[in-house]
This record gives sequence, C-alpha cells and structure tokens, in this order.
Amino acid sequence: GNIPTAVNGQIGAGSLTAGLAALGHSTTAAQNTTIEYDGSSWTSGGNANTARNLAGGLGTQTAAIATGGLAPPNPPFNGVTNSESYNGSSWTAAPTTNTGRYGLGGAGIQTAGVIFAGHSGTAYTSVTEEYDGSSWTESGDLSTARHYVGSIGSQTAAMCFGGTQPPPVTEIVEEYNGSTWTSGTALMAKTQQIRASGNASLALAYAGYNTTHAAQSYLWNDTAWITQPSLATGRNECAGCASGSSSTAA
Repeated sequence: GNIPTAVNGQIGAGSLTAGLAALGHSTTAAQNTTIEYDGSSWTSGGNANTARNLAGGLGTQTAAIATGGLAPPNPPFNGVTNSESYNGSSWTAAPTTNTGRYGLGGAGIQTAGVIFAGHSGTAYTSVTEEYDGSSWTESGDLSTARHYVGSIGSQTAAMCFGGTQPPPVTEIVEEYNGSTWTSGTALMAKTQQIRASGNASLALAYAGYNTTHAAQSYLWNDTAWITQPSLATGRNECAGCASGSSSTAA
C-alpha cells in the first residue's frame, strides 16, 4: 500500500508485516509524523516531539529509536544529538548522542543498538556509538568517514555500505563485530542513500542514488553480492521495514 504523504529521508524499523516509517521531509518541511505498516496498508501512529529528516533509525514497530538528523531551522544544516524512543503509540525523549549528525546508519534493537557514520554539518564522521537503553557510548570508528550510508544488523554484527565520502560516492562496505570495523565485500555499484534489510549474513540492499535515482537490488549471501529484481520505481532516501528475506521500501 502507498504511504499517505509523499516524503523522503524518513527512518524505517520493524518487519514486513509490522513496520514503521517516521520523520522525513515533505515537499515543504521536515516532518514529525509516524506511520505503521501491517503488511498491506499504512495507519498513523504517534507524532515525534522533534520534526527532522535524515535521522538514524533502529528497532521494531513497538520499540524503535530515532536519533540525529536535520531539524529546523535550516540552514545551518547541523546534525542534532536528539534521540527519541517509540513504544508503538507515542514517542518519548531519550538520552542524547555524543555526536550530532545526519545521514547516519543504525542497527540493532532499542536496548542494544548501534549508530555510525553521518555528517555533523561541518565534516563527515566515522564515529560509532552503542546504546544500551539508557546511554550512548562511543566504540570503534569506521575506517572511512562518510554519510548517506546503508545499514543493517545487530549491535554485535552490523554492516555499513555505500555512502558519500569526500568527495565521491562509494561502494565501500565495512562490517562491525561489536567493537571494531573491518573491510567487507564492496557493493556492485557506487551508491549513496541506499536502504537494506536482513542481517550480516543474509541481506538485501536496494534503491539509492549516484547520478540517477536507483531501482537496483542486490542480495548478500555471506559470500558475494548477487543481482536481484529491480524496484518498480527508482528512488533514494526511502524507509525500509524489513526482517530476514522480506522487505518494504516506502
């Protein structure tokens, strides 16, 4: 089912039959809206306290985290440290992160999450932070600072792929083990603002942008990337609600 309002830069969380998309930017302004997916249609959820786009998201439909992003007024286009938690009906202020950023990646669950990459407003960042449900703690940095990345996985087995580093779009993939990042198998195409589903051993990466809005889709089988059927509509900065081998792009 189509989402009720055209928007980009929103976060996604949850699964194909219990998904969540929130925040983002419409044609006129940053949004604080939340919509929930049941596998066929979208319904409104509780509004976030802070409207913003290009935030990081992780968790499930009933236990999600939104953090960072760009909040009005813009300019100056500085990433925020604001975090909020969602319980399936309402958003509550959560502890702030150590590094304000937008275009970041997120993985894990509400009590064991991790965020990484992004842009502060003045510089690309490689900073990684872990969340235990009560506070954010810095962990091992990415090898390559970048933003507009794709992300999947858990706090102890995450992947960061693609994005923009100064200055080009990249196909770089890095894997996280809970403390350090190591190089992974590069994407089949240089892509930023890509979305993904799955985990570090079985993942689907789709959509994005390089010189055009991409409809591409690639499967990671823990050994190599394999071309999959393309999306019907090329796009970037979409929300992904995903679990295992099933995914929604909104």
